[in-house]
Amino acid sequence: MKKIGCLMIFVALFVTLCFVPQFALADVYTDSDFSFSGKGTKASPYLIQNADDLKNFRDAVNNGNKFEDIYFCQTANIDLKSEEWIPIGVFGGKNYFYGIYDGGGHYIENLLISKSGNNGLFGMLGGVVMNLGIESGEIHGGCIGSFTSHAAGDKAVIINCYNKASIYGGRGGGIADNFNGIILNCWTDCEFFGKEHGDIYSYDCSRMLNCYTNNGEKNEVNADVLNDGIIMAASKAEIDMNDLYMWDFDGEKVIFSKEKYTFTISDLPQWIIAYGTWLIFGGIMAVALLIILYEFIRKNKIQDKIINAEIQENSSQ
Repeated sequence: MKKIGCLMIFVALFVTLCFVPQFALADVYTDSDFSFSGKGTKASPYLIQNADDLKNFRDAVNNGNKFEDIYFCQTANIDLKSEEWIPIGVFGGKNYFYGIYDGGGHYIENLLISKSGNNGLFGMLGGVVMNLGIESGEIHGGCIGSFTSHAAGDKAVIINCYNKASIYGGRGGGIADNFNGIILNCWTDCEFFGKEHGDIYSYDCSRMLNCYTNNGEKNEVNADVLNDGIIMAASKAEIDMNDLYMWDFDGEKVIFSKEKYTFTISDLPQWIIAYGTWLIFGGIMAVALLIILYEFIRKNKIQDKIINAEIQENSSQ
């Protein structure tokens, strides 16, 4: 029975480690040169409340702070007033952002980059940008995208974002240029000026899903379509779907809703499609564990019977 008890404990621990979501508390970042409200965790992110906070955040990254697994949240729309913007994580500078930047359903307007280079709000992005709009501006350069020129690794994610800033470049993408990450549930409604361009990306992207554009030939952007893509996008990005803002239509244009996504029973078919692989895998693993447990118990019962028979035989002699 002790063997069976030990096996039961092992099985319980194995199932817990495999199927219960793992949560890691991000290290809280402190620096004497600047300060943000918040703790940098998901529950209490560092707050980007105005243009000065955004510039301080940019400078901190460009000075070598990766903010890996650290959370930031923008709390209001930010007007950069067409002042020259230095990208967050300048391309080729080796200092890039690897945390999570949540726009909070807000936007940045009057973003201006007029200097040469591979430019965007981020020069290179290694982390996650979500729930953020670029409402207006001009971005110039060589290989450019509104949110970033390139990805700094294959873990980079741009999800549930939009761009309306004009793109002026030798090669320009509405969201990114050459992005070795994933772009999900994003849309563009912008003008392009240059030799080569792409509505979402201009050169390459490892993976793109549920992305749309409005231009002279296409009119794809629709709040309902974007909301329908939230579950699948969240599953591909491996983030909580409840962290993504929904979309609305104000009578003239698509905008962020004030509400985050909430699961309803009508969303169950989409949820099954998005997470079906894990459900099947989990079911197979559960059945396999039950079979192993059953066989272990069965063999122990047989062994116990043999031992008891030997004891009875020996006692009768």
